Amino acid sequence: VMGWAHAGEPGAAAARCAEALNRGRHFSWLVCTDRRVAVVVEDDEFTAAVGSAEPAEPSGGWGGLLTKAKSWTGDGKRAKRPENPIGSWWECPVAHVAEFTAAELGRALEPVEFFRIHFADGSMFEFRLINAPDLVRTVQRSL
Repeated sequence: VMGWAHAGEPGAAAARCAEALNRGRHFSWLVCTDRRVAVVVEDDEFTAAVGSAEPAEPSGGWGGLLTKAKSWTGDGKRAKRPENPIGSWWECPVAHVAEFTAAELGRALEPVEFFRIHFADGSMFEFRLINAPDLVRTVQRSL
């Protein structure tokens, strides 16, 4: 298991985050900044592999709108497309994250480290990550 979403309903933040990561396969990235948590995809790579850079369903939130807005210049003309444009398939404000934690899971002698994102709606997304406690400390210092 690489990751798991714990949620009471399909519309919960963790479920939507996991869905976007799964839909993007190995072309998607989970990104966290001081403003938001997002699932992003390099459009050109994904289009070459799958045939469409757009998600199967709208991501909800502002992801699609922000991506489209960035493609226009202030004078109403279409901006030149960057070399590898990034598309946001799902995102939420970092204020909707209750906390970031690490956990050691598994029944083996050496447990597996997981990084957890606890959302304010009570859902949680966890994924396997080496040195998860180090990343938790980094995130806590940065936010």
